[in-house]
Amino acid sequence: MSRKLLAAVGAVVLALAACGPAAQEATPAPTSPPAQSTATPVATAPASATATPQAKPAATPTPAPTAKPAVAPTAAAVSGPKKGGLLKVLLRADPPGWDMMKVTGGYNDLRKTHNAVYSMLFNTPTTEGSPACESVIAPDTAQSWKWVNDNLFEVKLQQGMRFQNKAPVNGREVTADDVVFSLTRAFHQVPIRAIQPVAAHVKKIEAADRYTVRFETDQPLPALIPTGLFSQYGAVILAKESAGPTGTWDNPDISYIGSGPFEFAGYRPGVKISLKRFADYWKPGLPYVDAVDFLIIPDQSTRVALLRSGQADLWPDEMPSTVAEDIRARNPKIELQGCPMTSGFGFLWMAQYGDNNPFLDVRVRRAVSMAIDRDAFIKTILHGEGVEAPYAPAVDPLFTRMSDYPPELRRYLEYRPEDAKKLLAEAGYPNGFKTSIEVTAQYGSPHNEMVEAIAAMLPKIGIDVTIKWTEYVLWLERGQQAKWENMRFGKVNVDDPFAYLSRFHSKASVGENKSKVRDSVMDQLVDELGRTVDPDKQIDVAKKIQHRIADQSWVVQVPQPLDYSAGNPWVKGFRRAGIAQKSAPWLERIWLDR
Repeated sequence: MSRKLLAAVGAVVLALAACGPAAQEATPAPTSPPAQSTATPVATAPASATATPQAKPAATPTPAPTAKPAVAPTAAAVSGPKKGGLLKVLLRADPPGWDMMKVTGGYNDLRKTHNAVYSMLFNTPTTEGSPACESVIAPDTAQSWKWVNDNLFEVKLQQGMRFQNKAPVNGREVTADDVVFSLTRAFHQVPIRAIQPVAAHVKKIEAADRYTVRFETDQPLPALIPTGLFSQYGAVILAKESAGPTGTWDNPDISYIGSGPFEFAGYRPGVKISLKRFADYWKPGLPYVDAVDFLIIPDQSTRVALLRSGQADLWPDEMPSTVAEDIRARNPKIELQGCPMTSGFGFLWMAQYGDNNPFLDVRVRRAVSMAIDRDAFIKTILHGEGVEAPYAPAVDPLFTRMSDYPPELRRYLEYRPEDAKKLLAEAGYPNGFKTSIEVTAQYGSPHNEMVEAIAAMLPKIGIDVTIKWTEYVLWLERGQQAKWENMRFGKVNVDDPFAYLSRFHSKASVGENKSKVRDSVMDQLVDELGRTVDPDKQIDVAKKIQHRIADQSWVVQVPQPLDYSAGNPWVKGFRRAGIAQKSAPWLERIWLDR
């Protein structure tokens, strides 16, 4: 996300004790919902006085040198988009529920339909020329917004938007009352864990008139837009009537009604979710296709076969790089788009608690980091298509590139096994020691291959590693309660540097500060970042935080794979945009050239 754009909307400054959606443990689908975690928000920096949706979008990020460039989608025909047709999209699993404010485990599969059925308060643009692989704030139901004063945020709404013409909502206009109902439910009634750092400071949400919503806060809250009102969970616009007689969103025929480009048309468990074009959608001429079938295909090989045979049109995301590589070689007409994964594959956390724990010694932690050959991950496991560790530069400029670390710190991020052995000896472990890595197999490939590679690398410096494969729900529970010992390997979202970097504050919840780091220098730096609005100063403070992380080596990140989309050549207008926790109306501009 663009630093300049974020500055225009008040700067992203998250509550440091409770990381927002970008910082929570990344969740695969399908699975059981993760346990709720608690967090303590803290004061944020004052926001700028006003913000408008006319801010320039961020420039397209430059891929890391190790990542092969993705194949750009074919340009639309000169004659322009064609209307009509049925688009068949591959989906991995049945939705675990129909209420996006409550669905966590497996949310990404529901998100694909959710982005089509509902409008959001803000979303990510998918028009030609908008930044690929980024999540840029743009208006949707909102038309404009501003801070009236330090404690009052005002949103003006689009006029003339209508809900889909289905009972019990029956096509009525979207008004401020709907936004108040939706955001009150998200912020205070569900409540949504991911947005609680912001929601806790929102004291009142009210309609000033039919098209104006005001948010009263107990302090300046510049993170209100990116964390709360730009959230995949928090900013969906519901109609109160669609809860049905039970007061829950459990019946898609009644509850899955929004003001987005498509309306719900049917669901056959294990087979498909069907949508049809919403004729009164507020954007003239959109969407282009008449209908969308989301084909529920859990088996990866079957999804590949359907795409290759043309029985499916689009694999929208989460295609492994190995599959993309094979398709590139065997099916060159299929168009691929690749973006760095923001779910941050490969975080090895080292516990900072317990008795007789060797990882309490910084020399041991540095030795572990220097024993891991990060380049080998890219060359072997990721087949040459990974993005450099420790962070993906394309995600956000606040993340520091490897080349930006001074030599005395960069050495801890490089493969130096002989130096690692010396550090172990200095720490009192000349013959190494035995330890374990707790991990879940739920994330699949290449996550599992990565932890196995780490377990194979560490014995070369004398650390004998046992992998403890743990059932996913138990693994989540142990992480939230800090019951794991030694080391833990998992995924963490890195789409928001403020959220990720605040994990290392001593006041962060155990579920976020997984190693239970207690470091006064880090606390001071994260506090400073939480008070800093100026983008250039943010970069400077964020760099200091990352230098401290490298120096202390509480966590080791291995390279990130690319996440691919694939579409058959007749699929036009598809553009990768948005990230795990943000909304992108990607379906509305797709058309079929056949």
